[in-house]
Amino acid sequence: MLGLSLVLPLMIIIITGNLLRARGFYSKNDVDTLTKTLYWVILPPLLFRATLESGREVLSQPNLLISLNICYIVTIIIAWGGAKYIFHKDNRLRIATAAFSSIRANNLYLGFPVMYIAMGDAGLHNASVYLAVSTISFQLFSIVAGEAILCGRPSFSVSCRILRNIALNPLVISCVAGILLALFGVERLPRELDEAMRLMGSAATAVALLALGGTLELSGIRKVISMIRSTWPDSAIKL
Repeated sequence: MLGLSLVLPLMIIIITGNLLRARGFYSKNDVDTLTKTLYWVILPPLLFRATLESGREVLSQPNLLISLNICYIVTIIIAWGGAKYIFHKDNRLRIATAAFSSIRANNLYLGFPVMYIAMGDAGLHNASVYLAVSTISFQLFSIVAGEAILCGRPSFSVSCRILRNIALNPLVISCVAGILLALFGVERLPRELDEAMRLMGSAATAVALLALGGTLELSGIRKVISMIRSTWPDSAIKL
């Protein structure tokens, strides 16, 4: 019952977003704008404030960093092997997608809301520590795996593009900035700025779930069954 009570409120908002898209209230462009606003405008202040508050704690979690990175690497290898030799033979795009997506989960869209509902501010704090520890290697490993499989072999230009994309990623920037300020002894932001960022970040849960619902194409049961048939091996490896 606890699991249902945690997930049901999120599902209601996701279904609302899906119905709004299906009924024409949201167009595809609207959903894209909502997702872009979430990614570039709403989530960075949330992560920045959270990592600023827990910045010192991040550096005291070497075991978490090591274990996460080991799990990322092992999972990518399993996903690549399963896709290449069993599920998606000779389909380089599907193999790359399987490896790329194997460690990418909805930690932001669903993880943050679930942790907040379950544990309140303490849950948000712990989730922020996890994201701050994992974000850079999470982005690096998944992108490198996907790009390397698509290109067939590593190259200097691909490596530069990957590093540039990571350096410009707003979620990476916000986490790194929060940790650096915490290490320099900054304990809190000016009240007006902190309140503005808090209000901005508080919109993350609802906007994320509405946008997620708007991106789901669930117009018919046949389409859903077709998607499950196509993706079940990748989903099984992710689980």
